[in-house]
Amino acid sequence: MDAAEGASATDASAQAARPDCGAHGRVWDGKLDGCVYEHGGCCYDTPEAACTAAGCAGESCRILEAAPDAELVELVGFIEEVQQAARKRVKRGTRGGDVIDAAETLLDASAHRKYTHYMAHGMGLVTHEAPRLMNNPRMSYTGYDKDRPLDAGMVISIETTMSHPKRGFIKLEDTVLVTDTGYEALGDGGRGWNKAGS
Repeated sequence: MDAAEGASATDASAQAARPDCGAHGRVWDGKLDGCVYEHGGCCYDTPEAACTAAGCAGESCRILEAAPDAELVELVGFIEEVQQAARKRVKRGTRGGDVIDAAETLLDASAHRKYTHYMAHGMGLVTHEAPRLMNNPRMSYTGYDKDRPLDAGMVISIETTMSHPKRGFIKLEDTVLVTDTGYEALGDGGRGWNKAGS
């Protein structure tokens, strides 16, 4: 096989690996002019075309084009408030269950309670491990560490998930390292509103 044949074979295999973007889409290469909406590796000129490609249509599909509206800011702000209340409790020596109680107190006082869920758990070699701070029947464990003190070096995932009846799924999940004086956030670099494609 000469170099030209090898290049053709490489081009053909790259073409075969590209997504099928349908009649209204083009393969996204990161440089296409006029491409505003991206879904699944394909570029679309309108939000409707991107929504159709994503398998949703109409009001059930919203694409954040510019600044979020006031309702979305309020909803994400509430989730952030729950997250920060839990994070404030993280410190060596704090009772593990206090991280849960701080968040649950806010949720119980909120109109969003019926469609918002909170959890916190240890992370390490697997995604759910000690410290086990709450009962989690879905993951088949009890909160046997909830009355034990947190120790420096533990890693905890703090998660607030909202399944809003109109706005859909909204979630913040933080990973924090317990320290002697509080915690170190291990992923806050991109925290806040990040416009897609920027």
